Amino acid sequence: LSAAAGSAGGAGGAGGGGRFRDAVQRHDGAELRAANEAERLKAAEASRMQYMSGLSGVEAEIAAMQGELRDLLAENRLDEALDVGEALRHTVLSFFGEDHTVYASTMNNLGMVNKQLFNWDQAIEAYSEAVRVYRKAVGPRHANTLVAVENHAHAYKAMAEQRKGIDRNMLLDNARELFEEVLALKREVLGANNVQVGLTMQNLGAVLRALGGERASEATEMIEQGMQMVCDLLPANHVVVGTCLNNYALDLKRTGRFEEAEKAYLRALEIRRERLGKDHVDTLVTMHNLAELLHTQGLEKRAAAIQSEILAVVGYDEDEDGAAAESERIKELIDKSKEQ
Repeated sequence: LSAAAGSAGGAGGAGGGGRFRDAVQRHDGAELRAANEAERLKAAEASRMQYMSGLSGVEAEIAAMQGELRDLLAENRLDEALDVGEALRHTVLSFFGEDHTVYASTMNNLGMVNKQLFNWDQAIEAYSEAVRVYRKAVGPRHANTLVAVENHAHAYKAMAEQRKGIDRNMLLDNARELFEEVLALKREVLGANNVQVGLTMQNLGAVLRALGGERASEATEMIEQGMQMVCDLLPANHVVVGTCLNNYALDLKRTGRFEEAEKAYLRALEIRRERLGKDHVDTLVTMHNLAELLHTQGLEKRAAAIQSEILAVVGYDEDEDGAAAESERIKELIDKSKEQ
């Protein structure tokens, strides 16, 4: 689970002198952090070079390609990342073979890249292969196996969101089976009361909600229990708590519990603004969700005010319709940022 968290700068002190001292302290702190980061990067590079020097020619080539792939993903250069990932797959396959954990890791990364590029069939195939290898090499209960299976489930769920009818339900059912498998194994390995268990409960609940039918009532219960578990185990302002509250609010809205949904969205928004900043895509997504909730209840003035806040951050052309522009910008931001 990756979750970036940052705190906003401190408030200025009373009076001009206080503000000046605060500004100097923030500046000095920034310089110190920059120096520390430079030292950390220098040490990391030295460690990497020492590691590389002890590898064989092919192993060094693989390590270099892995580093290049990480850099490309960090820069969101997905087409180039896919090319490097495919080249890495061929090299790893020829050197380690198809049953090695390095190959499994490579296929997991290829699944991630293809998912972000909306190459659904390739993503599903890559994740499936990663799961196969991890199960064989380290067993079904290993942490890497569980991560790969859950990634596989997320890919099915994301793919289902782009389909309709029978195809959609078949994909959702595949996701359900994998999430249920992961949940059972996490409970065995980590115990019934664990943050990772709570997160998987929310993921499974979301799939059950999308499937509807006889298990729809179970969906709400699972999402709420997962949220409560995470909230009980983590600090109240933890970024993951914000994510769980946002997911919970979405389900409350879908079941018509609007007042409870608004409270959950507002708390999620408070956490995300504090921990991620007002311009972060997750913060903007929660604002968008809250505006949609208010719109559903006919509270147009409040909804429009929130949409205006979002547009002030993401920008739009003056000749565009505000609500339509806000929704389109949020969609673009989500696409660029895609287990989470």
